[in-house]
Amino acid sequence: MNNKRQILLITVGAFLTIFIIVIILVSNFSVNETPDYDAINPKFVTPTPLPKEIDDYKPKPSPTPEPTPTPEIPSFGGLFIAELSNKLGVLPANITVKSYKDVTFPDTSLGCPEPGRMYAQVLTPGWKIIFENNSRTYIYHSNLDGSNYIDCTSLEDIEANNIINEFDLFRSIKINIKRLKDGEYILINELRDAELDIFIETLNIPIKVVGNIECKFLYKVIFDFEGDSLDLNCICEDGRNYGEIEYLDNQDNGDTFLIIKGYELPDNFMNLVGKYSSSLEFPGLPKLD
Repeated sequence: MNNKRQILLITVGAFLTIFIIVIILVSNFSVNETPDYDAINPKFVTPTPLPKEIDDYKPKPSPTPEPTPTPEIPSFGGLFIAELSNKLGVLPANITVKSYKDVTFPDTSLGCPEPGRMYAQVLTPGWKIIFENNSRTYIYHSNLDGSNYIDCTSLEDIEANNIINEFDLFRSIKINIKRLKDGEYILINELRDAELDIFIETLNIPIKVVGNIECKFLYKVIFDFEGDSLDLNCICEDGRNYGEIEYLDNQDNGDTFLIIKGYELPDNFMNLVGKYSSSLEFPGLPKLD
């Protein structure tokens, strides 16, 4: 009897021990388990990463611009070298071409207007050629075929004045044009208002200043101002477009000098003076009764 009771107690004790162990294990498992938030709340769901896009764009290479071809030096450049060698008194072989390029000039002066000349205001294609001799440069401008050209360097030493500005001729109230006849200057025309302005404009450009020369003047142009006047003696008997202006130069020290200044008059001025004198009878012609 005692043995059975003892066996029963051992069996019950074993079951209790196993039960307690199971309770402890289940309790530990519940404490350490991390809740599945993704299953409880969808907003905690970790997004599945999208595959990374591969940028396979490759820009097309820009086309390489073709270089602008350098124009060949015009054949008539040799003629300019020959002319320049004569001016300088050197051999053509001693003159080199420093640079050249094709250009478009704003008018027919080819970019180097000569004093006393007027030019058509039209675009003129041509050439600019620079020569060199003994470390000095010489510039030639020409039209496209070289039929019209100018040594621009030679113009640098030319003295030119605008006599309209120099003597303030726009203040003229009238202009008297006189022509030499039988040793005297007789009045052939008197200009006022619009005619006066047109006449003065023929002188409204740089005019070449030249040395005084022997000349028998055929015309005297008198610019009348308020209380003063200025004489322009012009056009030689042999047809040269030479003119002289005489004026008094007052010095700071009180001295006064008579100045005679010579000019190479422009063609437009010459033509207009000739127009006003066309009504004058030629000397020596018999008068009709």
